[in-house]
Amino acid sequence: MGTMVGTVITVKELYGVKSADIQFRNGTNSTPLITLEEGRKYIVPYFQREIRWTKDNLITLINDVKKGSKFLGNLIFTKRQSDYEILDGQQRTTVIALIVLFLKSKYSERFDVFETCEIKVESFLGFRNLCNYFFDLEKIPKSELKEIKESDCYGQYDKYIEIWDAMEKVDLFANSKDAEDFLKNLEQSQLNVIIETDSAERSIEAFLDVNLKGVRLDAEDIFNSPVIRNFE
Repeated sequence: MGTMVGTVITVKELYGVKSADIQFRNGTNSTPLITLEEGRKYIVPYFQREIRWTKDNLITLINDVKKGSKFLGNLIFTKRQSDYEILDGQQRTTVIALIVLFLKSKYSERFDVFETCEIKVESFLGFRNLCNYFFDLEKIPKSELKEIKESDCYGQYDKYIEIWDAMEKVDLFANSKDAEDFLKNLEQSQLNVIIETDSAERSIEAFLDVNLKGVRLDAEDIFNSPVIRNFE
């Protein structure tokens, strides 16, 4: 088992492309734990379930954060060289990245929107292409859109489109001042991050350990796991 480190960190520190030092703070003292490298990727590994957040989950998050910075829960990563596999927290990670990307697509000329790290979804490699086009389907060549859809192993394409379209209809995001205030709250919102280092070879084992101790995996999750598929 690798070394476990963890502390509370802001959304901007965690998901921004710049390097960030994770430190344990005790009053005025701080102890360095790990450095998140510049240009790192956050990887949703193939054995993770598909995106399951709905527009209702999105609206709940937006309504909470618009009132002020919030604590957004716990995340568990395992370090893979300079990148990080998401063992727990892929829904929040992906949706937070989409919110920032949406604001960037709409207001990058009005106010500063921080650049986020790449989110690589191994079960939907075309997700990155959708992000590069800001989900503007009319601008994506038909051949490329076909490749994007074919890369979607778990049928997540429609869900991501639904979430993006829902942001288009959020009244808060229709006004640049309100959107900027929201982004400031989101940037300063915090997450409790736990990172297991030097353990890439046991990420599936760690994933099952986390989930079996927290929530029951459904049959679809288990049979989609590469551990099971290797025996087919």
